[in-house]
Parts: sequence; C-alpha cells; structure tokens
Amino acid sequence: MTVFLALLTETRVGRSSRISAQSLVWASLVLVVGCQDPRVTVSGKVTFAGKPLPGGLVAFAGPDNQVQTAYIQADGSYSVSDVKVGMNKVTVQTSPMITDGPPDRGGDAPESAAPVGGKAANSKGRFVPIPDRYAQASTSGLEIVVSAGGQTFNIPLEP
Repeated sequence: MTVFLALLTETRVGRSSRISAQSLVWASLVLVVGCQDPRVTVSGKVTFAGKPLPGGLVAFAGPDNQVQTAYIQADGSYSVSDVKVGMNKVTVQTSPMITDGPPDRGGDAPESAAPVGGKAANSKGRFVPIPDRYAQASTSGLEIVVSAGGQTFNIPLEP
C-alpha cells in the first residue's frame, strides 16, 4: 500500500504536484499484480468412521470451479497446493482398481491393479470403500472457506 501511495504522489521539485503518466502506469501494474487470485496450501487428515482413510483422492473446487487435487497418504494425511481463497467445495474419492497403463500388457498385473483391500495406484495406502456421496461436490456436504495463508482442514467421513 505504501508503494502504491508513493507512486501516486510526486514530491515538489520545482514543479507542481501532479500524478505523472509514468506513476499511473506503475500504480496500475502494482494493482494488477497485487490483485491476482491468491492461492494457498490446505492440508489435513481424512478419517472414515473415526479411523484414518489410508488412500484416495481429495479435490477442492474453488469459487470459479477450478479444481485442485492431492492423493491421501497411508496415514490419512493430504496436502493440496494452489487452492483458491474463498468458498471451496470438497470431494473425496477412493477406488478399488486404478491402473497406470492400458490393461493386458502381458506378464503379472501391476501392483496398482490390486484387488479390493489391496493397494491402489498413486496412493500410499490400501483401498477402503466410502459412500458414493463423497465423490460429488453437490452431495458431499464438505465445504470450506479458504482464507489467505495456509490452513488445516480435517475431513471426517461417516458411513
């Protein structure tokens, strides 16, 4: 703010005080750069029926519906970067089988194609089924007003 005010005013050095064209350009640049959508990191733990959810995906849909995601770690923790400040709707998804490539490439099935209760691709933990309602922003019932600076948002899911 001080920089902004300093740019808008000139000191008297033998001429009248006025806002110069150069000052206006600089002030406009400061306003444009300073008013970009702030983004923060939101982290926390996801629990299901009181126990850490050991895998899955958390998604935050910001005020403009831009989505940022992160994988849930084996201890239930997650950390989502670049979340927009403001109201965010949150979803949580788990999947019994997520493959990293096309099926039937020959040889043994990849670890990511583990059966129910096994390990899912790109996830540090094992699959735990959760209600489908948590996968949709319109039915999850999960939302947070994200404020400037990082913050913690623990996500308790119920059966």
